[in-house]
Amino acid sequence: MILFCSLIICIVLLARLIHNIYKKDMGSKYASPERDPIELIKKDYDFISKIEYIEKLINSLPYLGAILNDKRQVVFANSGLLEMLNLSDIGSILGQRVGEILGCVYADTLTGGCGTIKNCSVCGAVNCVLEAQKRKRKVVTECRITSEKNGKQRNYDFKVITVPLEWNKKEFYMFSLVDISDEKRYKSLEKIFFHDVMNKVGSMNGFIDLLKIEKDPESIMQYINFIDIINTDLIEVIQGQRDLLSAENSELQTFFEDIDSLNIINTAKNQLSRHEVARDKEILVDSNCKSFTLETDKLLLKRVLMNMLKNALEASSIGEKVIIGCDKEKANCRFWVNNSSVMSENVKLQVFQRSFSTKGKNRGLGTYSIKLLGERYLKGKVGFISLPQEGTTFYINLPEFVC
Repeated sequence: MILFCSLIICIVLLARLIHNIYKKDMGSKYASPERDPIELIKKDYDFISKIEYIEKLINSLPYLGAILNDKRQVVFANSGLLEMLNLSDIGSILGQRVGEILGCVYADTLTGGCGTIKNCSVCGAVNCVLEAQKRKRKVVTECRITSEKNGKQRNYDFKVITVPLEWNKKEFYMFSLVDISDEKRYKSLEKIFFHDVMNKVGSMNGFIDLLKIEKDPESIMQYINFIDIINTDLIEVIQGQRDLLSAENSELQTFFEDIDSLNIINTAKNQLSRHEVARDKEILVDSNCKSFTLETDKLLLKRVLMNMLKNALEASSIGEKVIIGCDKEKANCRFWVNNSSVMSENVKLQVFQRSFSTKGKNRGLGTYSIKLLGERYLKGKVGFISLPQEGTTFYINLPEFVC
C-alpha cells in the first residue's frame, strides 16, 4: 500500500513537472499561453451554433464580434469579422486568438502566441479580456494593434468590449471590436495639425499688422524676414501632414539623391530651432559628427530628423540640451538624436504605435511617423535606446546606397 501511494505521488509530481516544462517552453511573459485542443474548440463551436438565435444575434451586431473561451481562443465569430478577414467560414481561425487573426506583429513572437510577450501587457484587447475574467462583468477599453499581412503593415485603433457569458457551466466571453481608427485620425489632425497651422497663421497676421503701421525700412525688412520664416514653417507643417496621409495610403512618392550628412542635420536643426518647442532649450550638433555622402530622399529624412528633434525637445526641461549626430560604419549610415530624459517601461512598449503619446490624448504621431517614413520609404531601420546613464537616443540606420 505504501509502495502504491509512493508511486501515485511520483506520477503526480512527474505530471506537474512535465506541465511546468511545457508551459515554460510555450513561453509567456504576460498572460497564460495555455490553449484548449482543436477538438475541444470544435465541440464548443458546435454547442454554441445550436443555441437558439445565437447566430442571428451575433451577426446583427454592427461591429466585429467573436466568442472566446476562457483561454482567449476564438470559438465563434460573426459575419462582420469574417468579411474583414476575407474568409468564407470560421474554420481557419477556430482556436486562434484575436492578435493572431488580425496579424498583430507581436502575436507570433513567442510560441505561446497572442498575449504572451511583454508588449502584450499594454495591449487593450488582451487586458480587456483578462479584466472581464477577473471582474466577472462587462469591460470596455481601447486598443492599438499594428497588423502586418502579406508584407503590408496597418495600424488599427479599436474600442474593445468584453462581456462574460456562461453556457453549460462553462465560461465564454462575447468580444467585440469597433474600428475607431478614422475617429482617432481626425482628432489627431484637429489637435496637432490645425493647432500648428493656426499658431503659424496667428503669428504671421501679427507681423502683417505691424507692417501696416511700421515706417522704418530696417524694421519693415525684419518683419518681412520673420513672415518668410513663418511661411516656410507653415508650408512644412502642411507638407508633413500631406506626406503622412500619403504614406499611410501607400501613395507617397520618393526621390532618392546624393545628400551630405552634415548639411541635412544642420538644416533640420536650424529649422526646428525657430519652433516654440525649442524655446529656452539648446540644439547641439555632436562634435564627432562627420560629413559623408549617402543616397536618400532628402525631404523625408529631414522630416524624420525634425520629428526626432521635436520629440526630444518636448521631453526636455528648460535649459536642457538636445544633441543630434551622425556616423558611418562601412555601408551603414546612422543618424541619431539624444536627450537626457529616460522613458518608463510602459512607454517603451508603446512608443511607435499610432495614437500613443505621453503628451495627452489625440496626439502620438511623432514617433509613429518616424517609423513609418524611416522604414517603409527610406528603407532604413528605426529604433531607440533609453537608459538612466545615457538618456534617450532615437536613431535611424540607412544604407549608403539604395539598390
